[in-house]
Amino acid sequence: RTAINNPYHAQQLGLAFIFQELNVVNSLSVAENIMLGQEPQIGPFFNFGKAQAQARKLLEQIGFADVNPKSLVGSLSVAQKQAVMIARALHLEADVIVMDEPTSSLDKDEVADLFALIRRLRNEGKGIIFISHRMGEIEKIADRVTVFKDGKKVATRYMAETDSRELVRLMVGRTVNHMFPEKRREPGEVVLKVHNLRNKMLKGVSFELRRGEILSVAGLVGAGRTELLRALFGADRLTEGTVALNGETLSLGSPRDAIQSGITLVPEDRRNEGIVPRQSVQNNLLIAWSQFVGARRIAGEASSVADTLVDRLQIKTPSLEQLVAYLSGGNQQKVVVGKWLAMQTEVLLLDEPTRGIDVGAKAEMYNLIDNLAREGIAVIFVSSELPEVLGMADRILVMREGALVGELDGDATEEDVAALSMLSEETI
Repeated sequence: RTAINNPYHAQQLGLAFIFQELNVVNSLSVAENIMLGQEPQIGPFFNFGKAQAQARKLLEQIGFADVNPKSLVGSLSVAQKQAVMIARALHLEADVIVMDEPTSSLDKDEVADLFALIRRLRNEGKGIIFISHRMGEIEKIADRVTVFKDGKKVATRYMAETDSRELVRLMVGRTVNHMFPEKRREPGEVVLKVHNLRNKMLKGVSFELRRGEILSVAGLVGAGRTELLRALFGADRLTEGTVALNGETLSLGSPRDAIQSGITLVPEDRRNEGIVPRQSVQNNLLIAWSQFVGARRIAGEASSVADTLVDRLQIKTPSLEQLVAYLSGGNQQKVVVGKWLAMQTEVLLLDEPTRGIDVGAKAEMYNLIDNLAREGIAVIFVSSELPEVLGMADRILVMREGALVGELDGDATEEDVAALSMLSEETI
């Protein structure tokens, strides 16, 4: 046994870590991030040329040859940042690589490339600790599985001797028969009308959203799903198109405009864009509420509003003063949702809302979203996981390369969605 004193000591022992939250330096280039801590040098100076060549080779190895080693990491997508972290772990030439939810932002082909890489590393004698809440991934890649619950080891099983149903039971502590709520929702009148949205990513997107409806948006990574939500939230500028809420055309020059109108976004990158980790649960719940005095926020004293939201969303926290960083991923996500409920949102935009949370927390999140829709909130639900798209949707929009390529009803199959997702640009 060896006591690990600090992260540098772990690295010296041959351990490398790919964290679930994106542990990158946005102000540095891709090559600088990959080489961080083991920079090639010419004398006392950083060897940029060698660093870029090594970074390019590593990125090609994991199927991300299109990522420019010279680009600032802050300009990359979540999937590309994830690739930078994987390349960095490979650069360290570690004996044991710990991967925490490494596929959370990768599409099907990228996941297949990653799994091929993992198998090759395993065959070369490296140990891989692969942490995932996705049962299908565990079944495909794992030799052995250890289940944790509430910080304690529950059991270890050889994958050849168990199945996903038993693993879910061990994780949750009970048998989960129905992950998704029954679709008994009755959408009302049109609340949001989107016409011909265009910018550097979007190509003339138009649709309508009804009150109390869950509208799923599907598509491969890079299809424009996140960019659509960001445009509706005023975070990305539009060059053309209109957005009307309750019949009134909006001017969405900034997220502040969207929030004041009743449109809010739960972002894909929870840690960097959804919460303030070193602030309390109460401060996170009321971060927008405190900034919009006299606007469409819930009335009441701050502590009373926060208490109400904790009870309504069943947020598990020892107190309102608990730092939100110490909550589980599922409870952090509830805090992000609660922040917008404090503003009496009418349209809730959800970008990968179950990313990085366990099976039990996913079931809770599905029920929460269903309840919000039943209360009359209109929901746009983006997910890379087709079972979620199908399990939650009243209707499904499918995007490809920034364009809307089809609309399906909630009874569609994975094959229906996949067929539209893979249409060629010429077909569009």
